[in-house]
Amino acid sequence: MHMPLTVSRAAHPPLEFRQRYVGVEATIHTARQDLQRALTPLSADGDLIDAAVTCLSELATNAVRHVTRGRVTESYVVAAALLRPRARLRIEVHDAEHAPLPVWPPRALLDVDSDSTSGRGLPIVSALSAAVGYTFTPGAGKLVWCELPVTVPAMSFRSQ
Repeated sequence: MHMPLTVSRAAHPPLEFRQRYVGVEATIHTARQDLQRALTPLSADGDLIDAAVTCLSELATNAVRHVTRGRVTESYVVAAALLRPRARLRIEVHDAEHAPLPVWPPRALLDVDSDSTSGRGLPIVSALSAAVGYTFTPGAGKLVWCELPVTVPAMSFRSQ
């Protein structure tokens, strides 16, 4: 069961975070810090920030390891937005993948070997999120996203 995460009661402008990063592992730390700074004014208890940063970290790691493969000529884009009317925080990682995923949900969501040293990222994202998915657009790449439930006593959401 996914419990909604609480954000502060103070009114804030809509969150719209978008940033491009070089496709190397060192930038994942920077992306986490950037998202944390963007979310800090919104969170009453820190749970939303922790969950969002964890999800971003896992999705960005997949983009760097499986698509950009550490090439500085490649990049990935991180975006976050509060969505209305669903009251969710959407985290997106867009990369330049040239082919759609062969199967969705990936096997990693369904079966994780307890002895494996990798492959836990998407199950973690799935456990923290109300929804997880991806879209693929030929020539534009792949967008993997998750949505975290948010309890918002008084907040300005962008329409979507």
